Amino acid sequence: MMELDSLGNVVVATLDEKKAPISIVVKQKDGKCSAEEVFKKACKALGLKEKSTKYFTLLQGSAYPIKKFNHTDEIDCKIKDLTIQKWCFDQAAEKSLLTKDEIALHLVFIQAQNAIKKGFLKCTSEQTHKLEEFLDPSFHLENQYVALCQNLSLYNHAVISPCSLCVTLQTQNIKIDKDIKFTLLVGLKGLELCTDTQRYWVAWPNIKSWFREKKQESIGYQMQSNDGVVHLLHFATNQAPYLLAVTMEIIKVLQREQDEHIFMETSMVKKHDEVMTHWDNSLFNPDMTKNSVQSNNDSGAINLAHIDDIKAQ
Repeated sequence: MMELDSLGNVVVATLDEKKAPISIVVKQKDGKCSAEEVFKKACKALGLKEKSTKYFTLLQGSAYPIKKFNHTDEIDCKIKDLTIQKWCFDQAAEKSLLTKDEIALHLVFIQAQNAIKKGFLKCTSEQTHKLEEFLDPSFHLENQYVALCQNLSLYNHAVISPCSLCVTLQTQNIKIDKDIKFTLLVGLKGLELCTDTQRYWVAWPNIKSWFREKKQESIGYQMQSNDGVVHLLHFATNQAPYLLAVTMEIIKVLQREQDEHIFMETSMVKKHDEVMTHWDNSLFNPDMTKNSVQSNNDSGAINLAHIDDIKAQ
């Protein structure tokens, strides 16, 4: 028998451990509710300005989210690990936001503080001392704390961990065996694979396309190396839905930087069926980069700032 609409409670948290999660009253049907309703009511309860909400999102999970909810999604009302987190990879837009909304500033500050605690962001001893000064209760300076974090090399990177390859990657000078555990860092420059001993980097212009099978905890990227050969980076991770959302958002930001055309996800879809969706990368341009996959152990690798500071979680 079809269950009629009723009211129920959904719990949403932030990364602020000092504040209790928010209980949101929403309409529910058959044990499900609207992600849009949950998100909007949570943002209102937090005190976020309406114009600021586009820089935040509703996620399942906290330090290692597994899914980003779109407004059109339905949510199982029994989910216990819903969080509101920053959803902005455009640092200029973020800096502008933080001058206009104190609540947004606080949420971004909390997220940056958590990234420091989790080891996602690495600081020098001098930077650590400065951050501790900004936390002094007598002159708590959240804006300066965030400003310093924004200058760290891995700020605004999504962290996917643990992660492994479904199939071994073999190029002319690099081999990464499948099932080896590593941390994947995703940012505006590309994908960074961090094992205990090595670091690898793939730039977005060298990524030809990506695909995701709906019922699989994996996502694959087709990458063209500098010899013109296309290789497969097929990541196994329970964060696959979140990784896909991050990929699409970063491509949107990068495309916006290149031209003024409105980003259309549907224009990138090459193949779509009940099992798998395949997207072409609108920014694919391997001539822009000298090497498609680089290791910090390769003599010809570009020396990326602070890349050796990243430790696999």
